[in-house]
Amino acid sequence: MQDEGHVRPRPPNPTVLAVMFRASRPKAAPRPVPASLTPRTRLLRLGWWPAWAVLIVSLGLHLLSGEFSRLEQDAAFTLIILVSMALGRLHPLSGILLFYAALAPFALWIDQLHGVGWALTPDLGGYTAVLILPAALAAVYFGFRGTVVFLLYSLVVGTLALPLDPTHLSGVAWNVLLALGLGGLGDWLLRGAGREMVELRRSALLDPLTGLANRRAFDHALDQAWASRPDLAVVLLDLDGLKGVNDTRGHAAGDELLREFAQALQRHLGTETMAFRLGGDEYAVLCEVDDLPTVQKAVGAAVLQVQQAGFLEVGASVGSASAAEVRSSGALVRLADERMYTEKRGKPQRRTQMPA
Repeated sequence: MQDEGHVRPRPPNPTVLAVMFRASRPKAAPRPVPASLTPRTRLLRLGWWPAWAVLIVSLGLHLLSGEFSRLEQDAAFTLIILVSMALGRLHPLSGILLFYAALAPFALWIDQLHGVGWALTPDLGGYTAVLILPAALAAVYFGFRGTVVFLLYSLVVGTLALPLDPTHLSGVAWNVLLALGLGGLGDWLLRGAGREMVELRRSALLDPLTGLANRRAFDHALDQAWASRPDLAVVLLDLDGLKGVNDTRGHAAGDELLREFAQALQRHLGTETMAFRLGGDEYAVLCEVDDLPTVQKAVGAAVLQVQQAGFLEVGASVGSASAAEVRSSGALVRLADERMYTEKRGKPQRRTQMPA
């Protein structure tokens, strides 16, 4: 096995999926859960930049067209953003709620000033047209239900303050349906893309044959644990007898052996420790030094279980190393690997019992 070393200490990468592993978070369940950003999360990370962008565009248009009286609206919008940001520092959700609560009366105010940009009617029709974009964006923060709630709230505010020209009724209905459609479509796309991204990243960290975390997940988890856990230990193990099973019973039986052993190993390790399949018949476990005897027992129990399942010729060679013995994570893996192969070479033949 070849690993490149990483000099201690190495700060953890917050986007690494293995940050959720038991190997680097003692209380986490042994399942790789992606922590990478989904499309919705990426949009949310933009923070208040979209609001500032709208303000800058509005301010530029008013200055270029000479509508200096409109600068009062820009100043009011700036105040809404600043107050919402200030509240958001204390509680992010409260800041967003305040911003959306202020949008309806703000849109009502600018619509009463002869329409937005003198292009929309100063009644309920023009007012609902102003709400299309913020209603659609509400789906990013609150989902489709948020879009519905925002529109209902805004329609109540607008109906109480604005006249409704019967000739514009169809326009009001169209604006509301358009806002609902855009919000629903946006929320559906974000949800679907988020699910697909999570599944793809999870699949990228899982071994398809055994269902254990794979070599990539092991490397990430090792980096995380190396940077944060001085009592880290690595256990590497190699199944003895897989080639014989493949040669005498076929590769389907060999695959079944790998699956049986993987499931047995993770079951005996429990939910507090995670097993990895590095490739072929090689497995790894990240744990604390004090847990090494427990891991050894789990390996022995897994070997015994596959023997009882009919693979009597199967055994395991095991090597372990602790972080205190080396200066880099790569050296830690190499030391455990050397000890594992030293044990394997010392056996006169592949046996069915766990080495002492």
